[in-house]
Parts: sequence; structure tokens; C-alpha cells
Amino acid sequence: MIKALLFDLDGTLFDSTEANVKAYGMAFRDVRLRFNESVYRKMFGLRFKEMMDAVAPGTDKATLERIKIIKAQNYQKNLNLVRSNSALISLIKSCKGRYKTALVTTASKQNVTNLLAFFSIDESLFDVIIRGEDVRRGKPDPECYIKAVKELGVKPKECCIFEDSQPGIEAAQRSGAQVIKVSI
Repeated sequence: MIKALLFDLDGTLFDSTEANVKAYGMAFRDVRLRFNESVYRKMFGLRFKEMMDAVAPGTDKATLERIKIIKAQNYQKNLNLVRSNSALISLIKSCKGRYKTALVTTASKQNVTNLLAFFSIDESLFDVIIRGEDVRRGKPDPECYIKAVKELGVKPKECCIFEDSQPGIEAAQRSGAQVIKVSI
């Protein structure tokens, strides 16, 4: 029996692709590097380091750190490009109190807070929130989902995870939970 519903953020509850593409494009221009948008789109859903290894291989640490900072600043300026998955958000609201809920993402705490606030979604809608700072390994490693399941106090087989990306789906499956693939 399902007791908990776990939701990914980017690509599942929100389609933030265009805001991210624009913010990364601006950051790459600022450091005078070519931004390969098609490679980035294929890597969407990975943590920063893994994604940058594909998008900007061989880039030095200082430049990567500068990209990260500039991208974060520009992302906040482009939240108007993010689309919410209103059906899934309505599902969470209607299930609150009947099921335990978790938001599980490798996005930073600041990005999660800003995105939820932009769409007027109270963090208390979720019983547990796992962010990038809370885990050592990114998806497809199941660490984030295993941590959320543990904090919810349920068994993996009692969970249903909503995910969109291949790395996220793999992480969800490896956690032992049931998985529903989401497309916005």
C-alpha cells in the first residue's frame, strides 16, 4: 500500500529548462566560453559537476565556480520562464494529510526556496525536503530518495516517486520505490 508520494523538482513539478538554458548561456558569455545548448539539454537533471564535465570539459575550477555564481544570479532573473505542472501541484495539495509527501531534488536550497516562493507554494506542503546540500551523490545514485524515504519513516515499497529525467528515474528505481514518469 502506498503511504508516501515523492516528487522531483526540475522537469517534474516545474519545467525550468528554458530559465536554466538562458542563465547558463549568459554565464558562459560572461566567462567567454561557448555554451553548447544541445549537450546541456541532454545532461539536464545531473548535478553541476557532472553536467559541466560534459558541457565544458577541461574548464578550470575557478572558471567553473564563476559560471556557477553567475548562472545562479541570472536564473533568479529568469524565473518568469519557468512553467509549473499545475496538475501535479494540485495532486500534492489534495493528498496532503492522507499521504506523506517529499520534495526530492539535487537543486540548491536557494533555488528550491526561490522557485517555490515565485509560485507561492509553501514549503510546508512537503513533510520532507531533500536538496542538493543534503546529499553527497547526485542522481542516478539513489541516495536522495533513500534519505527521503528514511526521513518519512516508510519503506521504499510504500512510496511512489514522480520523476522526469533518465538519471532521476534510475535513482528512483534503484531506491526500491514505485516510479511514475512525468512529462510537462
